Amino acid sequence: MAKNIVEVKDLEKWFVLRGGFLDILRGKKTYVKAVDGVDFTIKEGEVLALVGESGCGKTTIGRVILNLTPKTGGKVFVNGIDLDSSQRDELKFRREIQIILQDPFGSLDPRMRVYDIIGESIHVHKLAKTKEEKNNLIIKSMETVNLVPVDDIITKYPNELSGGQMQRVSIARALVLNPKLLICDEPVSMLDASIQANILNFLLSVRDKLNLSMLFITHDLAVARYVSDRIAVMYLGKIVETGLTDEIINTPLHPYAQALFSAVRSPNPKIKVQEIKIKGEISDQIDTPSGCRFHPRCVLTEDQGNPEICRTVEPELVEKQGHLAACHLVQ
Repeated sequence: MAKNIVEVKDLEKWFVLRGGFLDILRGKKTYVKAVDGVDFTIKEGEVLALVGESGCGKTTIGRVILNLTPKTGGKVFVNGIDLDSSQRDELKFRREIQIILQDPFGSLDPRMRVYDIIGESIHVHKLAKTKEEKNNLIIKSMETVNLVPVDDIITKYPNELSGGQMQRVSIARALVLNPKLLICDEPVSMLDASIQANILNFLLSVRDKLNLSMLFITHDLAVARYVSDRIAVMYLGKIVETGLTDEIINTPLHPYAQALFSAVRSPNPKIKVQEIKIKGEISDQIDTPSGCRFHPRCVLTEDQGNPEICRTVEPELVEKQGHLAACHLVQ
């Protein structure tokens, strides 16, 4: 059985919202609950897609796992090591977890050539004893991501590359460290459709070759379906449903997940999917609704007369019909 590379337990990240002068005098603090009690695991060689509307907390989770943003509460274990442990080797931790950012144009230093961008990681982590060894690692990583001909690309600056090539440089920079976990934060959303497919296929091939685990953060449900083994659906800082990708997409249980996936069109024109409309606007993350956070917009709650349990008791993620859903009304 594959071991867990990442374990997240009751994770919270609340941001303090700057108040007015009177709030400061009174010592009153207002919080934005970006992530509010999240649990999940990622196994070795597994791709977990984190999906949901913009602002639901997906990217914040990735930043907390990377320890770029301090958490408010909960526990995060990476390869069995507690993120809070004083015995954690910081350099080893940074080497084992790498990130591919959304914007390939802004994530590369425009003053550095491709050789130096990839080589900087090797230098910081002391992976090469000689210049020849360093050169070999750089060339190998470029060939792995199909940045060829190497001799032509290695001396170029980012502005001389296409968007797809720049994203491949970002991937090469991450893979040269031989990480255990790759956090992909909307890695293809700014690329053309044809380039998106190439990058996604490449990431999956790398996963298979290196048995790499991935946290794939995206709002594109078609992309999530293509790359992931499991999907976790987020709403207002909480995971409302999670399970195997095909099960979640074909038979979603939570009303929000049902509405979300009803918007995904089937490539088969004979299959008609009726889109489920969600009423109202997404609630405020400062003053989240009591009980189930989705109940003010939930069709199921409305159909059943707005039950008190939905308005007062926050549902937990429990197993229902083979996957986990947080809904009082789903059997």
